[in-house]
Amino acid sequence: MKKSYYTLFIFYILLLCSACTSKIILIPPDENGPIEGSVQRSVGEASVSIIMPTGENVKGTLIWVELDKSPVVGVANIDRKTATVMGGNVGGNAMYIGTLVGDKGTKLKMELICNSFTVKCTGVAVSNDGKTYNVILK
Repeated sequence: MKKSYYTLFIFYILLLCSACTSKIILIPPDENGPIEGSVQRSVGEASVSIIMPTGENVKGTLIWVELDKSPVVGVANIDRKTATVMGGNVGGNAMYIGTLVGDKGTKLKMELICNSFTVKCTGVAVSNDGKTYNVILK
């Protein structure tokens, strides 16, 4: 029953943000930054658009992936009494994963770890020319 409330809560939060436009920030390894873009979130995905310093328009969709929430069962000994205990991952972590493609050939593979409750994320993006960017999704 708890899981259904949790799922409903996450769905409600994502529904509230379904019309939200957020900001994504790429922090490049050199002095050409930060680079800002826009994110349109919907349930289960986010459409990203970034204009690079070269003028290239990089776009794509990131997919929302929830991390493992499978239950854990164990045995606890308290005051010489044994009890079966059960728990699970309720930390609220998830990921956005995807590849953005530019109109001049750039490809950015992006992986972001997110807080499911605030939907704020941080991670990395690696381009096909080898540059690695730190990424913040607000």
